[in-house]
Amino acid sequence: MNKIIPTLIIFVSLFGNTGVSESADLQEGAAAYSNRDFATALRIWKPLAEQGNADAANRIGQLYRNGQGVPEDRKSAAKWYSLAAEEGHALGALNLAYEYFGGRGIKKTWSLVMFGH
Repeated sequence: MNKIIPTLIIFVSLFGNTGVSESADLQEGAAAYSNRDFATALRIWKPLAEQGNADAANRIGQLYRNGQGVPEDRKSAAKWYSLAAEEGHALGALNLAYEYFGGRGIKKTWSLVMFGH
């Protein structure tokens, strides 16, 4: 019992605040985006998205869709929206549906728009 408590304290201190750091990074990226520093926003959000942060993935999709800090690329936008949607991000799923519905850069696929498969 005496060894369990210090082990738990170490574990929580190492891994317990990762969500707080991730949230701070997401907000830092949002601040960069608000300042129209899209390259910095992308640099901050990309590692988060690659680690499964759906909000960051959706925001990167918007950067590619709008050509903000990157060349406009609807196929890349759909890729990032898809990652967000797979993590349960409702807006990411909606944005992905718009990309499939519009058929911009990706094949217009009604079954994906309507049913997600």
